[in-house]
Amino acid sequence: MPTGYTSKIADGQSFADFVLGCARAFGPYLSLRDAPNGAPLPDEVMPDDYHLRALAKVEDELASINAMSDAECVLAAQDEYRLALESAARIQLEQKDLNRKYKVMLAAVIKWHPPSDEHIKLKDFMIEQIHTSATELFTVTTPTLDTEWRDTRIAVLLRDQKYYRTEYDEEVARCTANSKWIRLLKESL
Repeated sequence: MPTGYTSKIADGQSFADFVLGCARAFGPYLSLRDAPNGAPLPDEVMPDDYHLRALAKVEDELASINAMSDAECVLAAQDEYRLALESAARIQLEQKDLNRKYKVMLAAVIKWHPPSDEHIKLKDFMIEQIHTSATELFTVTTPTLDTEWRDTRIAVLLRDQKYYRTEYDEEVARCTANSKWIRLLKESL
């Protein structure tokens, strides 16, 4: 029985078209394996600009923080603290509500009488799932005001800057290697 790759051989598909069709299952073309067989294959793989855009945002924020006065940093730290307090309070309410729902469901499961001995493991499994989920709820810690906000934020941004730069450089290297793979494949045909 023909596969998605061999189905056109019966219609007289050329060797080059067969190779390029099968190439969808490899390396640079892997993301195109589910695209229609006749969809064009790119000659070059271009890097995604996600990490480059993220790097630009980090660098903009670094410049902004470095331009802040001490008073502006204190206000920024206070705003961040206020937002963290609001978030912690919201998460605590959500956790309480979820715990209440787990308890209600657990009570219903415990009250349930399995219709046969073969269903007892199902009941045990449901109880285990609720216990596991309830214990995995995280404890919300009360945030503290960061008196060294500028230094802390700059350290985080410098770490992010290094990460995004490295990731983008690796993306460019992958795209260069993938484009070479494509060029060599097409030249061989």
